[in-house]
Amino acid sequence: GDYEWQPGPADLPFGIMGNAYVLNIKFEGEEYESFSVMDSIQPIDSLFYEFREQEIVAGDTIKEGYVLNMFAKDKKGKANAYWFKSYRNGKFFNKPGDMNLAYDAAFGPGSDGVQFITPIIFNLSPERFSLNDTALVEIYSIGLPTYYYMSLAQQQMTNTGLFATPATNVPTNIQNKNRDSKIRAVGWFCTASVTRKGVRIK
Repeated sequence: GDYEWQPGPADLPFGIMGNAYVLNIKFEGEEYESFSVMDSIQPIDSLFYEFREQEIVAGDTIKEGYVLNMFAKDKKGKANAYWFKSYRNGKFFNKPGDMNLAYDAAFGPGSDGVQFITPIIFNLSPERFSLNDTALVEIYSIGLPTYYYMSLAQQQMTNTGLFATPATNVPTNIQNKNRDSKIRAVGWFCTASVTRKGVRIK
């Protein structure tokens, strides 16, 4: 379900970058908790598009159309992690293979404070866009623990074919406060700041 925070007159602002937040859950006599730090994020400098002719990639025919391009930088300093979400005419590209994650400006340490690399930008367009389409890109600062969780979840969801590896359980950061209880929770709690930019193909 969706949970909305309704602040009272004396409540402090919610969603401050750099703050730590705690989730408390009470369910069927058990109490659970989880913690998350909301990382900061850089704005998207620009979002634009380029036309591509029809082409064949790995035996598949990709129709002609427009792909997104973007100028944005990783936030310089400590290690950061991001989740890029792309939308076409308001519809989120939400297939497991569309999950677009980054560690700093690439897929691991050593790319601090620079432009995001080409494979990340390429994955902003799981499908070609058409004239008059609207495109929206969001970048979420998910933090390294969530990056590792989502990477493992993506591996499990796309783990098919002849050479698939044995399935494993993804972790959880939601803990039962009663360490002696045998009841466990699954899922993941994350806070993230977000930046977004949209464009119309014309």
